[in-house]
Amino acid sequence: MEQSIALFGTSADPPTIGHKKILEELSEIYAFTISYVSNNPNKKHKEDISMRSFLLKTLIEDLDNPKIL
Repeated sequence: MEQSIALFGTSADPPTIGHKKILEELSEIYAFTISYVSNNPNKKHKEDISMRSFLLKTLIEDLDNPKIL
């Protein structure tokens, strides 16, 4: 089977259950799903990137799928 990778970048401030649902769906389709937080220069973020990364990690930590990194 061919390995496939989904990259899901977001500037979410804050990450939501909708972001989690997207990651759940991607993990059903792709062998590996990698998510990361970025800064959007067109947005004024309330939280800095390290806090948003922590929030995303916390949001998806209960997923049973080890493919989400």
